[in-house]
Amino acid sequence: MNDGADFAIWVARFEAEAVRRRADGDPGWGRGACLHRSVLASIQRFQVGESGDGADLIAKADEVGDDAYSAAVRLFVGEEQKVIALRYYRALRDGAGDPLAADVAARILADEERQCSAR
Repeated sequence: MNDGADFAIWVARFEAEAVRRRADGDPGWGRGACLHRSVLASIQRFQVGESGDGADLIAKADEVGDDAYSAAVRLFVGEEQKVIALRYYRALRDGAGDPLAADVAARILADEERQCSAR
């Protein structure tokens, strides 16, 4: 049984992150972004995929009737989403050609990397 110590570690991490974000301030939303339409389309499409939960794949795994297999597929979907996100936001940060988009992508990437290293 968990005595709360594990949760205290997470609370401390989230609180430290909130302090860091306040210190960094918001991105320069007022300046807007100027993105090539292919980059904009890529971001829109990626966000649709990012919000996907692998429901079709998981449903097919559940149909097999093997609890371990279903659990493995769920873990696989979650892991793949993180790996793809790291690469995508790194590419967006480095190649968007727009300071605001690069700043936002860098912030998201840093958050994704922190989550991966916390595991």
